[in-house]
Amino acid sequence: MGLLTSYGAANRVIDQDLGITYSRQRVYQDYTYVYGIAELITIHSVWEYHRRATKSYRYVGMDRDTANACAAAMVTKYTRTTNVSDWNGSGEHGGTFSDIDGGTIPMAEIAVVHVAGCMYEVHVAVNEDDMRLRVAIVANPETLFTTENARDYDTAGEDD
Repeated sequence: MGLLTSYGAANRVIDQDLGITYSRQRVYQDYTYVYGIAELITIHSVWEYHRRATKSYRYVGMDRDTANACAAAMVTKYTRTTNVSDWNGSGEHGGTFSDIDGGTIPMAEIAVVHVAGCMYEVHVAVNEDDMRLRVAIVANPETLFTTENARDYDTAGEDD
């Protein structure tokens, strides 16, 4: 039996299935905004919401070149676009947070692992932590992470 020269669902072993959790906590920090023409309002605390996603899996039985290509594809896949909460201190939306582009960051550890002979695996450990700030309690935190909830965890970058 030869080594695989492709990667996909057929040689993917899931070690820990996808887990997504949401949490919130109160953060005590002053935020000031202008209300009306010149009234200054200070809020002394806000709510910090987190969406955490974890998963670990590996692609097995590949030659070195295929493993390197697989790892490169996984790095691309898990370099995620993020949003950050930006405080609006004045204007029409004064006293609220807006979600703005926070750039891209890697959200998984990817490693090419030598198994034996000329056989390699690619290990993927997803560890995402996205955060939003809000002035008021949000009944369903999942609604704050629409873009993140649409992320793919299984297929992008695979050969098959």
